[in-house]
Amino acid sequence: MVEEYRNLLPTYIRNLEKQQLNLIASNDLDSIISCALWEEKYNFRIKHFFDFRNLWTCKDFKDDPEDRFGVDLSLTEGKCISNHVTQISYMDEIVNEQDVNMNNIEWKEGRIIHGSGICYFGKYNLNTILLSMSVLDVPLPKDDESKSIILAIDSAFQAFYSKHPNDVRAIYRYLKILGFEELIDFMKQKDEQYFKNITEKYGLKSKIFIKNGKLTSSKNLTGLRNKLKLSMGIDIKLPQQEFEVTQHFGVQAVEIPRNIFLTKQEPIDRGVKLYSLAITGRYYMKTSYYI
Repeated sequence: MVEEYRNLLPTYIRNLEKQQLNLIASNDLDSIISCALWEEKYNFRIKHFFDFRNLWTCKDFKDDPEDRFGVDLSLTEGKCISNHVTQISYMDEIVNEQDVNMNNIEWKEGRIIHGSGICYFGKYNLNTILLSMSVLDVPLPKDDESKSIILAIDSAFQAFYSKHPNDVRAIYRYLKILGFEELIDFMKQKDEQYFKNITEKYGLKSKIFIKNGKLTSSKNLTGLRNKLKLSMGIDIKLPQQEFEVTQHFGVQAVEIPRNIFLTKQEPIDRGVKLYSLAITGRYYMKTSYYI
């Protein structure tokens, strides 16, 4: 990551060697592979799982929320790393200063990215894996197929082949900021169908969920696990411990009213406290809230 942006990361990121954080995984491979990167670097382990309606915790495990790190998860409070837009309108303020999030960092630079304007299309349009690799100084894998896997997760490649100039400009911009500019030339040699084939071959759209108290995947991940273990030295094996629900949440997916200055609370029911929030499209947001 270029130094200018690294200096804008939350301060706790610079001192992780002295911390023991417990990972909160979410329900896709962008989260699970990112968790493996953080585990390899700092030995942080998945102790919690968030499916947007429930927070699951390893049975009999207790910790302080301040010692948790949400991965590919935009918490409204607490440490996390994510790739989502979390600002609703120009007047909305960044609530969670502990979210390692390129869109929030841009806000510090005076470049406001929010969910109710054309600037939405200038958002960080890559995945949490590439952001984690940049923060952790993990180099790109050397072989083409592993690079392709990283780009195919959460369809990070898609903006490169978009017909919309803003999408293309954004992916060029962020690959340079992350220090992965070589992927620009790499994607020039491929096409969209190539990445779709990689997605199908390795089951990259797999969903992660709890079944009989255990984390499981909707598809067999053995091939992907072996590939990433060999090329990147990370292990995406899911924890074998039993999980139990420790917190229930309500979920709302709502439309953001157009051309109105809003804050996070305004498009949803008053009187609830948000746990997570992500702008899922221009004028749309999804939240989990305490009940």
